[in-house]
Amino acid sequence: MFSSSYGPRIYKLLRIDTQTSLMIIGISGGLSIIYCSIGLYLIDKVGRVKPLIVCAFFLATSLLVNAVQAQYLNPANENQLRSMVAMNFVFSLFYSPLGIISWVYPAEIFPVEVRALGNAITTFCHWSINLIFAQFTPKALAAVGFRYFYLFFGFNLISMVCYMLFYPETKNRTLEDMERLFGSQTTATTEKGEITVHVEEGKGKLDD
Repeated sequence: MFSSSYGPRIYKLLRIDTQTSLMIIGISGGLSIIYCSIGLYLIDKVGRVKPLIVCAFFLATSLLVNAVQAQYLNPANENQLRSMVAMNFVFSLFYSPLGIISWVYPAEIFPVEVRALGNAITTFCHWSINLIFAQFTPKALAAVGFRYFYLFFGFNLISMVCYMLFYPETKNRTLEDMERLFGSQTTATTEKGEITVHVEEGKGKLDD
């Protein structure tokens, strides 16, 4: 969100001119295609949860580095400015795969009968939170500058712990596996006329 939506504001804080900042944002946006391709490859190779943990860690790290550097910002130090721009690229690198998983994971964890509703709720929450921060971020950047990044540093650390403790891996799991994993007693129900077929824990039975 920072590097794309508020890149010009952020780079203005770094005393980088508008033309250069737009060029940096364009390069970062082009690289996002590569980052997303890497993310799509990894989620089927190493799973969903491990990339979430790794991404949250490096997102927190990049935000912390830039927040600390901004407190001791010296616009005349070109090496410092380059390192802060580099941290924005690191942020983009690890944000893109996480963004992919944020759409994949909810679609996998909900039972079939509430999957559409569950995905609708998660999508609503996703964009509602984005809207809140989109309205709040310009004022926060103007008021506290890069110290605003400490907030998201904390969010990412909390997220990383939650991923480790509460997020089960969904890689290579069937729909039935997912329902058992989340405590559903009935893993599949098929209705044909007046006959309902229930499959429970691998045992089939017919009810008239």
